[in-house]
Amino acid sequence: MPIELEGARRFGADDYGASFVAGQRARYARGLYESRVRWVQRYLEGLALEERRWLDAGVGIGVFARELAQRGAEVIGLDFAPAVLAEARTEVPEARLLRADLERLPLRTATCDGALALDVLEHLVEPRLLLAELARVLRPGAPLLLSTDNARTPSRWRGLRRVFHAVRRRGASQRELERVRREFPSPSNHVRLYAPSEVLQLLRVAGFRVRRWDSFPRQASAWIARALETPLATALLRGWRGGELLVLAERSA
Repeated sequence: MPIELEGARRFGADDYGASFVAGQRARYARGLYESRVRWVQRYLEGLALEERRWLDAGVGIGVFARELAQRGAEVIGLDFAPAVLAEARTEVPEARLLRADLERLPLRTATCDGALALDVLEHLVEPRLLLAELARVLRPGAPLLLSTDNARTPSRWRGLRRVFHAVRRRGASQRELERVRREFPSPSNHVRLYAPSEVLQLLRVAGFRVRRWDSFPRQASAWIARALETPLATALLRGWRGGELLVLAERSA
């Protein structure tokens, strides 16, 4: 079962205001999410993007909408928070950006050639509604690239959390993350966390066929990241090696 987080609730647009936006911008600018960007770029390679209509559901500050646009896609970005949409407009002005509820997408059926839903699932009270809407607006066979927190990673285990935290605090990236959190204080807006098997099942029930998936650490030194990306690590530790899960699926015919 998904891990329900303490104090979880339905968050509003005000929870994703100026401090949240500034913190997200700082994390990307200071390289704290470099691993996330690299993995998404890797998964986008080989997908049909040029002159195709791609939806970014939960566009946030526009980092990955920009990736789509730079690869020639016609981008539609949706989010419900005005502050993040304003930031996204500066990041990717060529995209069509709309304020919308992700449980009711303002798009016609079977009109998108692909979609992103990156770091969205963990923020939703009813993730099935978003997945059903994504299945509706995507054309048969269209790809969906989805990411969310990985509840199966050992750093989530209660008995190991303190050990992992103590080790990570000594690293430069963790110290930089703590500085960002102090500069731009913002509460966690996560509702629940999922194991890989739970995410894959949600996708199948919604009408998607899973093509590939991986897990990876958001923050890791370069040599650790390279070691975890080897074929052997992929085969043995795919669901365990990091705190973020990335899944490529396609809309079933």
